Amino acid sequence: MAEGRQRSIQEIESDWWGPPPEGATRLVSEVHRLRAVPVGLLTAEDLRLLLGQGEALPVVVPLAVEVLRGDPFEGGDLFRGALLKRVLGVPGQHWRSHPEQHAALAEVVDDLWQAVGAVADDVERFLDERWTHLS
Repeated sequence: MAEGRQRSIQEIESDWWGPPPEGATRLVSEVHRLRAVPVGLLTAEDLRLLLGQGEALPVVVPLAVEVLRGDPFEGGDLFRGALLKRVLGVPGQHWRSHPEQHAALAEVVDDLWQAVGAVADDVERFLDERWTHLS
């Protein structure tokens, strides 16, 4: 694991939250826990959860984009594509402040869109023929 990936979000940001407050929800407790995990060990589900909370976006977004480069339909523990949906939902202010992250995501989205476009006619024909054969 590269040196930077051995550091946690709290180490990267120099912002230690400590334990979750007493009576914290499971989600709050999980975010506290994930902030202490080395970023190289965060799973797609961990990233999806952190993104959903708007947590440490400058750290989490590039990690999520890296996962999406390998599989743009990665879903974590939810549905296929859930991680992409979360990244696409990152507020515009983040993208304006981090144009290099926006460009990296745009590459993933462009590749995905081209792939969809390349098979769109075939998919439409398949769906039309499927209904014809089933009638």
